Amino acid sequence: MAGASSSTLSRVCPGCGRRVPPPAMTCRCGKSVEGVALTAPPRRAPLAPPPDTSRRETAIKIGIGLAGVLIGAYMISRSLARPAMPSAGTKKGSPAAATTTPAPRPTAAPATPGTLATDITLMPSVPARAADAPAAAPAADPSAPREPASDLPTPSAVPLEDVVEHAMPGIVMIQTEKTRGSGFLVRPDLVVTNAHVTAGYLFVTVTSMTGVKMQGRVAQFSDEHDIALIQVGRFSPTDAQLPLGESSALRLGQGIVALGWAQSLEQHTVTRGVITGLRQVGTRPMIQTDAAPHPGDSGGPVLDRTGQVVGITTIRFEGASSSGGLAVPIDDVKPFMERVSASVLTIPRSNAATVVPRTPDAAVERSAGLQRYAADVASIATRADSLDGAWGRYRVLCKITSVAPGQTREWFGLYDPASPLHRAPENCATLLNDLQRQADSVRAGMIAAGEMARHADVYPGNRREIRQRYRLDFPDWDR
Repeated sequence: MAGASSSTLSRVCPGCGRRVPPPAMTCRCGKSVEGVALTAPPRRAPLAPPPDTSRRETAIKIGIGLAGVLIGAYMISRSLARPAMPSAGTKKGSPAAATTTPAPRPTAAPATPGTLATDITLMPSVPARAADAPAAAPAADPSAPREPASDLPTPSAVPLEDVVEHAMPGIVMIQTEKTRGSGFLVRPDLVVTNAHVTAGYLFVTVTSMTGVKMQGRVAQFSDEHDIALIQVGRFSPTDAQLPLGESSALRLGQGIVALGWAQSLEQHTVTRGVITGLRQVGTRPMIQTDAAPHPGDSGGPVLDRTGQVVGITTIRFEGASSSGGLAVPIDDVKPFMERVSASVLTIPRSNAATVVPRTPDAAVERSAGLQRYAADVASIATRADSLDGAWGRYRVLCKITSVAPGQTREWFGLYDPASPLHRAPENCATLLNDLQRQADSVRAGMIAAGEMARHADVYPGNRREIRQRYRLDFPDWDR
């Protein structure tokens, strides 16, 4: 083969077709290539050059850049349309997060001429824009049981000192020629107090916290409930009328505060406590608290933690180890308020004392008081009889022998702090504490019943006869 280099010539194996370069005469498959002519291998077609990809890479880079620009523009537009985020320390969902205007703090409502400032008014917050307002909460199921109201302070509760400060201007002093007590405004021209504070007088002197004195007329009174309503000319706008609550919703252990105006003209009283009993004194409901009233506090309001009146301070009682007070439920006052006309009251200028006749016949009133006292003592005697049985079991179980003679009921000795009955064996301490509690309850009921009987002018001898009839004659209950 002309033109071919001898180095490129080779023989084709007849067995496998491989090319066997010289000088080899045997193929790798073992076949001999002797006699096979040397030939040049066929030429291969030249390889195609690689494609040009520079344009495609450029297009991809341009596309990625445009996509980044579009995404950045979208995120910027979203951030501009989104409402301002709440500042640090502001909780999500709070009124401050919905609007940049801070919610105002609770303040006293401004008074206008001719009216009285209300107790406490919470100013409404500025409403948020419709776009920023949170979604409305689903409506509560009316059939679902309600959670009982808690007396524990909440973060938004008005401080107790603010409640007292706003209620104090509504407290007044009531004076007659014989008595002095407290009262409170429930309308600009109406004062509530106890019937025994008015002492049977038709006209009384009412003094406000600002020092304004005016004459008032007893418009409604009830010796049975110990309630009196006094109409007065309108006080100045700085005097507050107290809102009324619902005594039927009270619970044991609920916090209260009793306000009053003590015997001194400069001394106002604030007594904090809790409700320790919701009891019946005869046929009348009474609120028992551990807030013992001071002299002159009778007729003052008992407030709950929201500043609403739930009772009227009536009397103080002394237990063996503690003291407290009884109050008339405010729900008993509301029917009497409905009977008082809201028309302008004209008070005569005469300063002469006028006494209201209790009834056309004082003997009839005294007889009614005696019947009420007998019913009260009979009710208390049922509890005393039950306590007799508990005392007998305690005496046998704990081997009590140190019982002083001369008592109508042996457990009357628990009313004497120095009595050896207070020294019980260690394993009987719980039983003794329970007996003491029951004895104190009997004592509180007897003191309250006796106080009501005295207001009705029931003779001491008649009261003593009733106590002896039911074996409840104890010296301290005749004072």
